[in-house]
Amino acid sequence: MADKPVTPEERQRAYKKLRTIGIIFIVVLMGNFAYQIWSKYYRVTPPPRLLKCDIQKEACTVKMHEGGSVEFSIDPKPITMNHPMTFTVKLKKLTPQTVHVVMIAPHSGITTKQIELSNEDGDNIYTGHTMVSGQASPDQDWVAMVVIESPEKNIAVPFHFKMQEPTG
Repeated sequence: MADKPVTPEERQRAYKKLRTIGIIFIVVLMGNFAYQIWSKYYRVTPPPRLLKCDIQKEACTVKMHEGGSVEFSIDPKPITMNHPMTFTVKLKKLTPQTVHVVMIAPHSGITTKQIELSNEDGDNIYTGHTMVSGQASPDQDWVAMVVIESPEKNIAVPFHFKMQEPTG
């Protein structure tokens, strides 16, 4: 069985197919290279895993994907309007330049306070004092956003709770 001679048209079609496959291969390689560069310099940190926790009863801890953790508490309990509060943030495996808490009433859309926390003993325990004043409806939702700023990245961890009515 003898091979049929290849016509110039068949040869041209074969070259076009080969060229198309080559172009697709080069585009895929360039896309992969661009993705590798982008993912190296523009890493997106997924949000921290929020645990079910009632900050009105206990300190709440959020474990970070990179291995550290943020523990947050507000004292005294119950947390009420127009009474002094102490915020405590305990950090593990995080080295911030500054730590502060932003109090937000989501339904009113108002950021009420930003409280700078201090690390007196250098033990990664940050504290701050404030009083949220005003009129709150019973069981009003609040968010205490713990903001951790460092040269590498900034982290914001929300802690949701309901402000209780003061007793007596």
